[in-house]
Amino acid sequence: MQLGRSDCFPERDTHMAQVNKVFYIGNLTRDLEVKEFENSGSKVGNTAVAVNEIYKLKDGTKKETVTFINLEFPDHLVEHASRMAKKGRLIHIEGKTKLREYEKDGQKHLAHSVRVEDYQMLDPKPVETASGDPIEPG
Repeated sequence: MQLGRSDCFPERDTHMAQVNKVFYIGNLTRDLEVKEFENSGSKVGNTAVAVNEIYKLKDGTKKETVTFINLEFPDHLVEHASRMAKKGRLIHIEGKTKLREYEKDGQKHLAHSVRVEDYQMLDPKPVETASGDPIEPG
């Protein structure tokens, strides 16, 4: 007689735990746009990251595709991210996928985004002049 998992652990649920966790490395497509909610005073920051994928076709030709992912920075990350998350910077993102449903012109739409839980800038921070203009390192 062969015992299955549920026979050995009858008190445990036999379904796998579900995980909503994503990691991306790519370049920011625009500076962080910060919105403040008047009723709560909390803030949210929105931007997007471009993630490149390079692969070879069967004939040896290199192909590159770019995927654009919308990012949402929660209140506790907005202040720091607004100084660091600038267009073109290389960033590592850790977060959760969100699905938002909205209606426009009588049609329902779905929008995917990633709610950022943690991030790290992977390129050197641009140096700024006294007037605040960035000077690229190099």
